[in-house]
Amino acid sequence: MHTIFFTRLSKQTAFVLVLLLACASIVLLSCKQQQEPNFDLSMLKKNTIIPGVGVKGCIAGMRTKDLGERWTRVVGGFCESSRGIVAIEKNERVLHVLFVFDSNDDWGDFEVAFSGGTREGITSTSSIEDVILTYGQPTSISAVFRFERRERHVGLMYPEKGIDFRFLEDKLHRVYVYEATFDYDPQFFTDIGDVSKYRAIKPDNSP
Repeated sequence: MHTIFFTRLSKQTAFVLVLLLACASIVLLSCKQQQEPNFDLSMLKKNTIIPGVGVKGCIAGMRTKDLGERWTRVVGGFCESSRGIVAIEKNERVLHVLFVFDSNDDWGDFEVAFSGGTREGITSTSSIEDVILTYGQPTSISAVFRFERRERHVGLMYPEKGIDFRFLEDKLHRVYVYEATFDYDPQFFTDIGDVSKYRAIKPDNSP
């Protein structure tokens, strides 16, 4: 009787252990997939922005201690002023890769502005319409006028692609790249200001 009981108990325990190991394997695999971009990192180029990934030398999600020697500490992260790039930090990892298209940007003291563009062809000379025609209608659009500076700012956000575009007086000012987000809450991505004319642009290409 005791032998049968312990045999059954052993089988049940073994079954539970197998389930726990299977669950642990799934969790670890999921974490690995979130941390490692689904992109061949050897294909990264110095001045080519990959949405949801970053650029050669700075990838969203990487450890900040793995940044190269040219990166210097600034408020909120690290900066490579010779390329016009900022690695915005959170919990010792790169949360956002910021590309600055104006060397006089408020974020820091840059030697030069970022001289490259996105893999899909958006550069410093691209317009708001160019971005929408290339990436499709944004999840959210912000249009804000700053009275103290007499400046008009427009933002196009694509969380599912891992990239945001910020325009200042209709000129590309900043590009933010981060790990693509598919479980975002739509209430945090409502349009700000009068954006009807941007929504009226009909995209002909949505990669």
